Amino acid sequence: MRDRPAAPEIPFERRVILLKNLHGFMDLSQSVLADLAGQLQQEQFAAGSLVVAERQMGDRMFIIEDGVAEVSTMCPTGSVSLGEIAAGEMFGEIALLSKIRRRKATVSALTHLVTLSLSAEAFEKTMRAYPQVLANFMALAEALMNEKLLRISANK
Repeated sequence: MRDRPAAPEIPFERRVILLKNLHGFMDLSQSVLADLAGQLQQEQFAAGSLVVAERQMGDRMFIIEDGVAEVSTMCPTGSVSLGEIAAGEMFGEIALLSKIRRRKATVSALTHLVTLSLSAEAFEKTMRAYPQVLANFMALAEALMNEKLLRISANK
């Protein structure tokens, strides 16, 4: 969904830096990061638009290049904000770590959002080839899910 002209193409070097700065990918060599950077697809979303919905099937993960998004989840009392994410942060990776690939949260664009997405297939191939990267992402996912449970418990 677009609310303005297409964002300029994100330079290849910037794509590599964004990947390198993500905790999950920090152990990868420059050549592997370059390979992944070449597979990233640029996308943009209008302010107020839904990017991914909780329980939806996950087919890719996202890295924010520009803009701010809100992460939320449903609990018995309604929607609970889990916080905001911005440039240099990722989302959608947790669904790709699970066999059923269901999204664990909803992400909505608070401002115009420019992202880079990595397909589930490219993500899974990287996880199989680099067990340390898988361990990094699993640890991150566990921490995020624990934080989600704490937020839901606080809203009961």
